[in-house]
Amino acid sequence: MSTILPGLATAPSPTWPAAARAEAAVALAGLQHAGVMCATLAFPIVVGRQAGLAGEALAAFVGMALLVLAAANLLQALRPPLGSGYLTPTSFTATYLGPSMLAADMGRLPLVFGMTFLAGCAEAAMSRFMDRLRTAIPVEFVGLIIFLVGLTNGVAGFRQIFGTNLGNPDGAQIVVGALALGAMIVLQCLRSVTARLYAAAIGMLVGYACATAAGLVTAADLDAARQVPWFAVPAFAVPQMAFDLALVLPFTVIAFAAAMKQMGFVHHAQRITNGAQGELDHAAARRSVLADGVGSATAGLLGGIGVNASASSAGLLAASGMTNRRVVGYVATIFAVLALMPGAAFLLATVPPGVVGAALVFTGAFVVTGGVKMMSERGLSQDMALMLGIAILASFAVELCPAIRAFAPAAILPLLSSPIVVGTITAAALLLVQRLAAIGRA
Repeated sequence: MSTILPGLATAPSPTWPAAARAEAAVALAGLQHAGVMCATLAFPIVVGRQAGLAGEALAAFVGMALLVLAAANLLQALRPPLGSGYLTPTSFTATYLGPSMLAADMGRLPLVFGMTFLAGCAEAAMSRFMDRLRTAIPVEFVGLIIFLVGLTNGVAGFRQIFGTNLGNPDGAQIVVGALALGAMIVLQCLRSVTARLYAAAIGMLVGYACATAAGLVTAADLDAARQVPWFAVPAFAVPQMAFDLALVLPFTVIAFAAAMKQMGFVHHAQRITNGAQGELDHAAARRSVLADGVGSATAGLLGGIGVNASASSAGLLAASGMTNRRVVGYVATIFAVLALMPGAAFLLATVPPGVVGAALVFTGAFVVTGGVKMMSERGLSQDMALMLGIAILASFAVELCPAIRAFAPAAILPLLSSPIVVGTITAAALLLVQRLAAIGRA
């Protein structure tokens, strides 16, 4: 008579290999999302350099940025009352780039942290009124915000590639940026889904290799990454925070733009999960906006910049069809592990501006076209076309005509800090005028 061990009293379930394979697919999807989101680490690198960080200080800032991504994605992975219940990964975004760079100029990192915390709190408060905002704000307005986010992304990218010193441009940075951007474009044109999904990350690796060969990444930079320990617990300390009344309105506008973008991402995820004809779950959108606001507030408390819906992940969600919300948990885990690896932060901090700029231009292109599609999907009335046209022209004018900032009163300069802020304020003012005119006609 055979003896059956207590732990094997029942035969193994024939379904466990299938369950293991399904979980492995979820984990792999998390790795893919984390991979495409790594390109958005260009944003904290740009802000850190704007604040004068370099070397170990910049590496520490990037390491904290990795921890911010882990915390923000964990918030999105939670069950109600925070998480949406859908796959909505969070990354760094161009939404916060312009005002954060202005804050870095005005008050260095303490002002960036303080205003980011304030914007996160404002977005969290807005989540309570999302139903009213949804009915009052047309989809074209949300499309305009997304378009302006992409515009800010691209402009910042070209500035990183070509620099701002007209008398002494850095030819090596321009060449490396062009090679990295060219690699991304070529990969995006291939039939391989994998190549397209990882085009930004692979292009940055190509650009980094070219920059190393050109001497833009020195042996001392690589030695610094090798000398740090493989694993180390980040030093937790509440950073200094500062606030400036002049930046309250720009960061509030950014919080509004982030809330609109996050709501659009949730609806995008709902349509893919439930089908195009499924009824939208607006309560889930409110919870996701709340989690996004708490994530940005947490970023300010930890010492980072604001976060928002990942545009790259939105494309990956549609391409892969993987909608399991547990993917976000794996994304949070991956970034938490990277935050425990100081060498990874050192390597990321040495990425040259030209390579960073290529990633910003590449991702910005998709965000711009996504905004154009949203603005035009219902057709444009004459009033809506006028509102969008003037808002877009105003946002371009601030970037292309330095005289506007030169002659503007100092009190309103923060409102001219970013195309997102300028375009959103202009569109909101015109929309209000059109609504009042319609009431008057009635």
